[in-house]
Amino acid sequence: MESDPLSRTYHRSNSSRCIQNSLDRDEEELNIKCEHILRKCRLNEILEESNSESVEVDGVPPFESFFRFSSEELRKKFLSDIKVGDLLFVRVRRVEIAALFVEPICMLKPFRRILSLIRNFQIIISRSVEDGRDYRVNDRLKAVVVECDGFQDLKLEVASESVPYSEHQLPAYFRNFENMKEGTTFDEYLARSEAITNPNLDRLFMIDANRSVSLLPELKDVDFSSKRCAPYIRKKQNQVLSMDFAQKGVDQIREGNLKKAIHFFDQALNTDNKNVEALVGRAAAYANMKQFIQSEHDLDVALKLDSNHKNAQLYMVEILLKLAQQLEEQHKLDDAKLKLKKLLTIKDDNRALEYMQSLNKKK
Repeated sequence: MESDPLSRTYHRSNSSRCIQNSLDRDEEELNIKCEHILRKCRLNEILEESNSESVEVDGVPPFESFFRFSSEELRKKFLSDIKVGDLLFVRVRRVEIAALFVEPICMLKPFRRILSLIRNFQIIISRSVEDGRDYRVNDRLKAVVVECDGFQDLKLEVASESVPYSEHQLPAYFRNFENMKEGTTFDEYLARSEAITNPNLDRLFMIDANRSVSLLPELKDVDFSSKRCAPYIRKKQNQVLSMDFAQKGVDQIREGNLKKAIHFFDQALNTDNKNVEALVGRAAAYANMKQFIQSEHDLDVALKLDSNHKNAQLYMVEILLKLAQQLEEQHKLDDAKLKLKKLLTIKDDNRALEYMQSLNKKK
């Protein structure tokens, strides 16, 4: 016999409640088992402190901490940036019945600023006679901007929930500034910063942060440090750019534009003065312009950088033969012989040997 629809609905509903009750019991048992762990968990402490003013996201002091600015410059910049509703910390300097004389020390929201760098900067905060709060000199309070004109006038009020703050409750960037030695540069600060030196690796796991550690056998103990340095990357970029200029120079030689070719080779060598291809290319352009001395000079430099460069050797042989002929025409036989001797140190060329013999006979 089929059960009626109402009965089926009741059974499904009752079954769902049983499943939900079972899940609730399992969750409660899990919470009881993990309670002793959660009590010790640092995450709970962080969550409890999430509303505190001391929560650290980035503790690096702001820009003005590392440079010298006059108090007047800092004051003008602060007054131009501050808006109604902004929050800052102040230090009480004097307590009167109807007023507090306070000195701004740092910004809380919405931006960062070390206000204690501004000398002789005091603000009067009006105080109601009915205000029963007990203020004392050197108390640190949270204040809110209620009026400002961007130039001189600045009116503050003590935040309604404000109580005297301890030093460790101030923003991390301000506390780090207070602990920083006068004259410290930004690079020096980073070098000593634990956030940069990564103490988790160095101190907790005893792993040298300057060493390459990998579980891959091919990368184990491979030193990548030099390849990550800016000078190495800049050098590689310059080499690529220099070769691009050299290729443009070669293209201009093929088109017969020798002066343009030399211009591109000059750019290549200005970018990378050890570009052998640019030196050889410029030497070829000089040779085509009959400027053999400049050509020889470039080839000398190229062969010092790469003594086995084939094109440099071939061009040098031809250039030295041309120079020897020019010197012979100028009746400078000894200089011509020196060019031929230099040629023979590069290659045993029959033309040079025969030429040397003919010069010896003339003398």
